[in-house]
Amino acid sequence: MTQNTSPIQVLYPESVPGLRKLWTYTTGDAIVTSPVVAGEVVYIGSEDSHVYALEARTGKKLWSFKTGGAITSTPAFADDVIYVSSQDHTLYALEARTGALLWSYPTGNAIESFPTVAEGAVYLGSEDHTLYALDADTGDPLWSYMTAGRIQSAPTLADGVVYVGSWDHTLYALDAATGELIWNYLTEGRISSSPAVNDEVVYIGSRDHQLYALDARTREEYWDYTTGGIIDSSPVVADGVVYIGSQDHTLYALNAQTGEMFWSYTTGGAIISSPTVVNGIVYVGSNDRSLYAFNHLAISSAITGVLQEGS
Repeated sequence: MTQNTSPIQVLYPESVPGLRKLWTYTTGDAIVTSPVVAGEVVYIGSEDSHVYALEARTGKKLWSFKTGGAITSTPAFADDVIYVSSQDHTLYALEARTGALLWSYPTGNAIESFPTVAEGAVYLGSEDHTLYALDADTGDPLWSYMTAGRIQSAPTLADGVVYVGSWDHTLYALDAATGELIWNYLTEGRISSSPAVNDEVVYIGSRDHQLYALDARTREEYWDYTTGGIIDSSPVVADGVVYIGSQDHTLYALNAQTGEMFWSYTTGGAIISSPTVVNGIVYVGSNDRSLYAFNHLAISSAITGVLQEGS
């Protein structure tokens, strides 16, 4: 494969036939979070301290809920409940249909981490250095684990283990039921990236410019790949390919087993956005104000052919 590949489309209104604006909704301040869509409703947080529920088809406001601080973390949806954290140090659980407050839980500092909901629990990191596990129905604390740095990484749950990174340069693996430390792995930089787990391998980016692949059970390092800049982007794995963005402006596609680079594409700005793969397309945003789309299915087929030729 070449070391630089072309996107199938850089998405501008003028470059996509038939692309048009359906609606806009203006909040009272900047929006730095990602929307969550559940059914026919879009949920979005704003730095105006509100979380909004909007009709997906029309943009009509269904309800809003005011917190005590800016919302800079993407909400989570599970079992008809919206979980949203705020810079007022608090996690809120709201009835998705009405926006009514079900419960709230205060932490010791601002919250940048996205909440993760799984198996009846909400897992949340805080800038008070602590990972919290709360009962999803009541907000009652189940356990907490304190690291030595801020937690901006979103926790990931796999096979009864919670993985989370910290600004103390460390990736932690904790028992999801008890919070007991299973293992930790020290990198050479702060971790804001959120881990991805696939086939018992944990992938995590660090501000030391590296993406690491570790055995999910033992923390043994399989490989690491050094980019040209800080990694705040979170990895995504699809069909044996790991995609990761870097502040060196580049999206990388790496062999999930070996860490070998299949290809890369350099944009016009730092990539802090995390790539996502939907319906065979890889999407990633750049600080050059562009959204890029790559044909993952075509790339995957080409990579498979190259691997078969070399075997």
